[in-house]
Amino acid sequence: MVQPQETHRPPLRTVLESYVSVTGATYAAKAGDRLIGVNRAGAVTITLPTAQLRAGRTYTVKDESGAAATNNITVATEGSETIDGSATDVISDNYGAKHYYSDGSNWFEVPLLPAAAIAHSATTGQGSGDHHAQSHTAAHASGGADALKLDDLGAPDDNTDLDFSTTAHGLVPKGTNAGDFLKDDGTWAAPGGGGAVTREGGSTTEATTTSTSLTDLISVSSLSIAAGVPIQAWYVSRKTSGAAANTLSALTFNATDTGGETSSSSTDRAEARSEIWFIGPRVTNYQLVYAHMKNSAGLNGSYSIVVHAIDLPIATVTDINTRGMTGNSSITLGNDEYHIYSWAVS
Repeated sequence: MVQPQETHRPPLRTVLESYVSVTGATYAAKAGDRLIGVNRAGAVTITLPTAQLRAGRTYTVKDESGAAATNNITVATEGSETIDGSATDVISDNYGAKHYYSDGSNWFEVPLLPAAAIAHSATTGQGSGDHHAQSHTAAHASGGADALKLDDLGAPDDNTDLDFSTTAHGLVPKGTNAGDFLKDDGTWAAPGGGGAVTREGGSTTEATTTSTSLTDLISVSSLSIAAGVPIQAWYVSRKTSGAAANTLSALTFNATDTGGETSSSSTDRAEARSEIWFIGPRVTNYQLVYAHMKNSAGLNGSYSIVVHAIDLPIATVTDINTRGMTGNSSITLGNDEYHIYSWAVS
């Protein structure tokens, strides 16, 4: 009996076996293709066909050359369909791969990137032990290939997250703009020992006179120094040559004239000096005494202290003016660098 011969047919290719290798510059995907491997030393364009545009249809395109960063693989559509809203898509990572699927109207892609090519934006949620996370950290660390520089970063938020403390290194806390200093515990504090002397006002513009009668030279107003507060007024003074005559200095407090005092020699020569006036608290029974100290460089460094017994106002001082006169109008008297200080009281 003759046995019937069985017709032998080759097995159908499975999805995993539907592979095609592309070595040319262009390739149009076929119905039976599933995995398209691109291995060409040059740019390649893969076209997804309109005829295959049905829901669930998929293609995977893979760079087998390892040079897609230089030789980009462009994936295009045959008709007016889009890929993720664009006319084309590009694989530009070496050994990169993308998976494309159809919804029946357009194409969409799912990136299939090797670990070495994962973009920074794709690392969200990866653990500290992940290969890419470790490489990413090392690259941005000091000495890394892409070390981050503090002055290249964006402006920080106004918070204290990274401030230094006694337990950790960190950033300097935001300043106070009040003249405070930074303590080693990371806090700001006012300098100790301050506040004993306060500059209340003054002028650094010279004023001169050739008058032979007392006249105001430098006027400083808008002061507010209480009656019980000691005061020190300090300025430099000079006279020119031109006649054998001296000069005289004085102050006014709230327009009260303190009386003049000789402040230079009568020799016909240029002289310069520093004049300091000390005024104690002006309180009842103690408003009569203040001292005037002057030194004269033109007089071989000599100095003198004169105590004046003149009633000063028992009131808040609002203005203190320098005054002066010359013994001869051929010489000039000048005052400059005038500073008024008050002393703290307990």
